[in-house]
Amino acid sequence: YGFRTTIIALDTGLPIHIIRRLHKEVTGKSPCPGQLPESDAIVKSRRALVEGSLLMALYVNIGGDNVYKQLNIDALMKAYDAYLVAREEADLPAEIPWKKLTINEG
Repeated sequence: YGFRTTIIALDTGLPIHIIRRLHKEVTGKSPCPGQLPESDAIVKSRRALVEGSLLMALYVNIGGDNVYKQLNIDALMKAYDAYLVAREEADLPAEIPWKKLTINEG
C-alpha cells in the first residue's frame, strides 16, 4: 500500500527511526521523506473534496466510529480498496482531470 512511516508508527507504536531502518533493510531503499500532506494541500478543488469525502466515508463505514479516536489500518486498507473499485466503476470522463488520491492522502 505504500504507507508513510508516520502511519506505520501510529499503528504499531514503533519508533519512526526503526521503521525507516526496517524499510531500507527489506526494500534496499529509504522510505519517502517528508510529512503527511495537510488537508489544504490535498483538497484544492471540489473534485478533490468529493474524492476525499468518498474515501473517508468508506473508512468510517468499514471501521466504525472508533476510527475518529484511533487509526484502524485494516479498515483503511479495505476502504482504499473499495475507493479504487468505486472510482473504476464510476467510469469518470477522461477529459475531466480527476485526481486519484494515494493511501497517504485519504
